Amino acid sequence: MSMEVLIPLLAALAGALIGSVGTVSSVWIQARKEDRRHVRELAFRMASEMRQLQFDALKDKSGAIGPIDYYVAYTLNLVRAADAGPITVATLESLSEQSDRIHQFTVERERARENQSALRD
Repeated sequence: MSMEVLIPLLAALAGALIGSVGTVSSVWIQARKEDRRHVRELAFRMASEMRQLQFDALKDKSGAIGPIDYYVAYTLNLVRAADAGPITVATLESLSEQSDRIHQFTVERERARENQSALRD
């Protein structure tokens, strides 16, 4: 083949390769973004149902339930742990520790809000 034929052929091949890499990467990024959005949706739905179940269980008893963000954080951590691999005892212990820290934070934040509200009244 002569160079007059080879150069345009190689240029066309390179252009097709570059175009296809761009398309494939764009599709992959979009699919990953959609997957993350779906996981967040499921976690929020799970958190809402968990909170409602706890609310129903405590209806006739004295007790308090945490704010929704506590349940959302727990379910997101649970989903991430499940994505990372099998759920083990160590995984559950770690989730429990994280859950305890999140719960403590939310309780302290609620108390601070109540104190601010009482000071304004």
